[in-house]
Amino acid sequence: VIITKIEGNKIQVSRKEYIRSNYLNSLSVGNKLQGKVKSFLKDNAAFISLEHNIDAFLHVSEISWSPTITKPSDELAIGQTIEIIIKKIDKNNRKINVSRKQLLDKPVTPWDKDDFDKKYQLDKVIQVERLIKILNNEVEVQIERDLVATILKKTIPDSIINIERHFDNFVVFGKIKKIDK
Repeated sequence: VIITKIEGNKIQVSRKEYIRSNYLNSLSVGNKLQGKVKSFLKDNAAFISLEHNIDAFLHVSEISWSPTITKPSDELAIGQTIEIIIKKIDKNNRKINVSRKQLLDKPVTPWDKDDFDKKYQLDKVIQVERLIKILNNEVEVQIERDLVATILKKTIPDSIINIERHFDNFVVFGKIKKIDK
């Protein structure tokens, strides 16, 4: 048992707290576990419930390799059981950071280099498939599955006055100016 409170000549102890502490101390970076999606923290992360009511933090960037996952609910559901791996543990503050992505196979680009070079050439006009997110001076867009591009906001036509209102109807053609492979 663990002493949780001392008041005068009374001592409060907790067996549950002892079990939780032992479980937490048994964990280490690299452990593979199963957990249930407990809740979402805005669009940034999910809390994963582990054994003995210990929660782990899963950042949206650690959910999937796909660049089109912008919030946890794009890929996860409350109550869903998932496999995770521990990335970081702060046992003193009882904080655990985990990753799901590291247990998934990194996707292979669906085209080979020659196909990519033929399809995407400098100065070629292409159509954007969908808007992913708006940054300070840029807009991230999906060109096709697992292929993301960045457009400078100032280069978007004036006809789109308030870009935030056009999330669902964002159709833009753009000219390729730079390719980072």
